[in-house]
Amino acid sequence: MSSAGGAEPAFPDSADEVSRCQTERRAIAERPTARAPTVRERSRRTPRRTLDLHGLGGDMNANSSYGGIGFVLLERKSFLPSSPSSAVQVVLFTSEEPLYLPQYIEPILDAHAADVDRLVIAPFDAPLSRQVREQFGMYGPRAGFRMAVRYLRGHALDALGRHLGIQIGGYHSVAAVARAHGVPVERVADVSNPAFIERMRALDPDVILSVVAGQRLPPELIDRSNDAINLHGSLLPKYRGRATAFWPLYYGDDRTGVTAHRMTEQFDAGPVIARRAFSIEPTDTVDSVYRKLSATGASLAVDLLDSYPDLPEASPNETTADDYHSLPGPDERRRFRNRGNEFL
Repeated sequence: MSSAGGAEPAFPDSADEVSRCQTERRAIAERPTARAPTVRERSRRTPRRTLDLHGLGGDMNANSSYGGIGFVLLERKSFLPSSPSSAVQVVLFTSEEPLYLPQYIEPILDAHAADVDRLVIAPFDAPLSRQVREQFGMYGPRAGFRMAVRYLRGHALDALGRHLGIQIGGYHSVAAVARAHGVPVERVADVSNPAFIERMRALDPDVILSVVAGQRLPPELIDRSNDAINLHGSLLPKYRGRATAFWPLYYGDDRTGVTAHRMTEQFDAGPVIARRAFSIEPTDTVDSVYRKLSATGASLAVDLLDSYPDLPEASPNETTADDYHSLPGPDERRRFRNRGNEFL
């Protein structure tokens, strides 16, 4: 997955929290209900494949706005599979930020929390100072400052909500979404750590989902599953890389979308499983396109898990060096603004 800006919050989930989630999920599993055969029982370990769910093309520090702030008591929910045919064991890899990822992850867990064995937060490995410089280089002083304020505001609301035991104006962290759905959270500083890979081997999941994971998943990790899926925030092969909400606006595209593709060692280059597009309106900003990418990617992820293991046949993802885009610099930012486009 592409790397992205975003700081790792200083609120790690405790071992007691993970244990409590696991106890609740075991209690749900032990209820005397009819059980559909699992994917492993139906397919008996079909040849390993890799799918990749790249969330927003890796650039999650764009801004979001919040309306009025409401206070809602937090409750831990018990979610059963959406349908008997969707019995599949999933490990979901992502990163942590307060603006778009909570809204991306929530619909996936609404539909498939009972299938998600755990949610792994893999923070970005770039130093925070470098992430801040890159984001201000892309957004510029004015939009960069507004983005930073909203980003810090989201972290503060998440911390306050955890301290008070309430939910303030929606979810402001991926971990909060997982806790509300009873899904254990594991924070992993280095996903290539042999001890972590051994834990994944013991889990033996059917599917690894990567939704804006902050680190590249090594082959020895994705080989621990039947499938590893990345959802990338563009209509591949266009706009491989980062800032996938910026470039379609910059080039005047009339649509963009999300691509589900199999993971390979090269970012955003695996065979394409499915694409889902949406229109770009004249009033769209980088912020609104990121919101659309979150909603579209979540919908596509749910549909893939609903139909698993009966996925569409993969098609080639023929890419060239020109398809890859990194973060825009000052020159692209000025041209973007001179054409009447906005970040927020």
